[in-house]
Amino acid sequence: MASGWLPLNLQGLVYECAIDVLVTSARAALDAMRASSAANTAALEAHRASGVFEGERDEHGMAICDRAELHEQEIAYIAEMANELRKAFVVAAYHHWEVSVLAWARRETPHDANLRNHAQSVAKAIEVGYPPDAELRQVSCLANLIKHDSDSARRALKKAAPKLYETMFENVTARPRWASAVEISDATLDWVFEVVRKSGPGVHTLPPPPPGAPASAPSAT
Repeated sequence: MASGWLPLNLQGLVYECAIDVLVTSARAALDAMRASSAANTAALEAHRASGVFEGERDEHGMAICDRAELHEQEIAYIAEMANELRKAFVVAAYHHWEVSVLAWARRETPHDANLRNHAQSVAKAIEVGYPPDAELRQVSCLANLIKHDSDSARRALKKAAPKLYETMFENVTARPRWASAVEISDATLDWVFEVVRKSGPGVHTLPPPPPGAPASAPSAT
């Protein structure tokens, strides 16, 4: 009686579990921030609807601060916190792929650590049997821009992903002076997670053969 064969790739299990941890952590933190922002927005609207002044006035009766300003400031802080969080997870996701490539390389050559840039890491990933997604180069440029935000990093991202570059900087003039220029949306973060996930093995990806072994999949019997 014939039965199907389902591979179990421990490298894929480790790779996917780490991505799942990043995704779950990011979503939990962002959900908490959205809830806090929504609560402050509701409180702000209720305060404005009440028409009651809650704050401090100077000796001439002019308002120095009002509860509305506190809620507005908190909403702005939360928005910037969420952006910083998304930036951190972009870098963490790409770094996960980088260190994974090193681990895969050392499986074949224990002392192999000569991976100094994205191109070398891509070549090694292909060599060990886990070619990355075509859009990983864009993720690499984005992570580098987040870490350095230099002119050269901006040019590299603009060349690799012009549409992404435009969306990241389209609201710069409207943002507070203390805010970072790089703006990462939820959609961009989700895209990064998906690209990184597709750039490595899955739990049921056929593992590459040991060094020197012929590359052949087992037959279903």
